Parts: sequence; C-alpha cells; structure tokens
Amino acid sequence: MIRNILLAAVVFLSASMAQAFEPRTTGVVLMHGKWGSPGDPTTQPLATALQAAGFLVDQPEMPWSGRRLYDAPWDGAVADIDASVARLRARGATKIVVSGQSMGGAGAVAYVAAGRPVDAAVLVAPAHAPDGQIMQARFASAVAGARDLVAAGRGDSPVGIVDLNNGDRTRSMQVKAAMILSYFAPDSPIAMSRDAGKLGTTPVLWVAGTLDVTQKFFAGVVWPRIPAETPKEHVDVVCDHLDTPRVARDIIVNWLKSR
Repeated sequence: MIRNILLAAVVFLSASMAQAFEPRTTGVVLMHGKWGSPGDPTTQPLATALQAAGFLVDQPEMPWSGRRLYDAPWDGAVADIDASVARLRARGATKIVVSGQSMGGAGAVAYVAAGRPVDAAVLVAPAHAPDGQIMQARFASAVAGARDLVAAGRGDSPVGIVDLNNGDRTRSMQVKAAMILSYFAPDSPIAMSRDAGKLGTTPVLWVAGTLDVTQKFFAGVVWPRIPAETPKEHVDVVCDHLDTPRVARDIIVNWLKSR
C-alpha cells in the first residue's frame, strides 16, 4: 500500500516537472501596447526581468505600434506572432507563452482564442474594447464609412480617425478601411469580451494596476467570461496602466516558474 502511494507520488511529481516552465526552454512573446514599440520603456522592464531569469524573449513589432499605425489586419498580426514563435523555437523553446501589455494583452487573448498552440498567456493591463460603448460611439462614423468602402472593393482607401489611448491621449491618423474594420469595428477579431470565452484550458495570468481605470471595466466585462475550465489567476498591483509591466515583473516571473 505504502509502495503504491510512493509510486503514485513519484508519477505525479514527474508529470508536474514535465509540465513546468523551465526558463531555458520557455519562449515568451512579449507584445507592446497601442502606439508602443519593441523594447519601449513600458515593456522593457518586464523583458529584462524575464531574460535575467533565463527565459527566451522575443518582442515583435505589432501593427498597432507607433510606427506602423494599423498597417496590417488582424491576420497580419497573427502572422507577426507566429513569426515570433518560430524565432523562439529556433532558439530552443519547447513551450510558448504569449504576453502583452494593454492592446498587446488583448492580442494575446485573441491569439489563444484563435486556437494557436500556446502553453500560457500573461495579460498585463490588457485593454481593447472595439465592441464597448465608448469605442463604438467614438468610431461609429469611421466604421460605417469603412464598411461602405470595403463593400465597394475599396478596402485600401484611407479613413481619417482620431485614435484614443489610455490617459485620454489622442492621435489623428489615416487608416485603410479594411484595417478600421479589423481593429475598431464591434465585430473585430480582437475584442476581448468575445475572445475570453475561447481560452479553453490555457493557463492565464492577468495582472492589473489598482490605479488603472481601464482595468475596473475589463475585470467586470472580460474576466467573468473566461471559462471555468481555464486555469486563471488575477493579481492586483499598485500602479497605473503604463507602469504595470515594471511593477508586476517579479510576480510574472515567479508565476511562470511556479507553473
């Protein structure tokens, strides 16, 4: 009887060890937020902490960067993440974690929801709600115009918008009609409130700043829609939206090591 218990314990321990995130063979795709860039002051503190702990890190430039400004649709963003995963696997990663701050966090949710093979998702102040009341009201005219252009076969035609970012920051820009629908339409493929229900059994860590007003909204609208079977943990830290990756860096590293 004792022998059977000991054998079961050994089997359980071996299975747990096999599933652990060994830093040397775990790749982390770290996505910046809206108008950000790889290695910017917002996300680099987290990247540095992950690298110091031995994790493999790749920081792709996403279509919502300050340089690209929505120059590719969501399918293009998926291709960017796929390429990041391929680079990590080429460096020896056998497990993949997708992570991102703000819109990058929403991108991580959408990537997992799309069925891509991912071992965990780390959401750092995730934020993007094209199906929310605020964004729908703000972009209704642009979305309607974009739909007309796309229906007429003019998806490459520019549409003027005033984009909105955390802290009531705004930026005027011209975005192709097809990209407007990809990122700003209520049926956008990167709407967290819808994608959250498709996370399946992928473990999720969500870190939110207590001084970040966006997180109160998303915690109420998105978090409850994550399936019961999804292993998930929500951690609050005392900081604002942009400072969350820096303040939460040790929490994230320790969570990955403890999986």
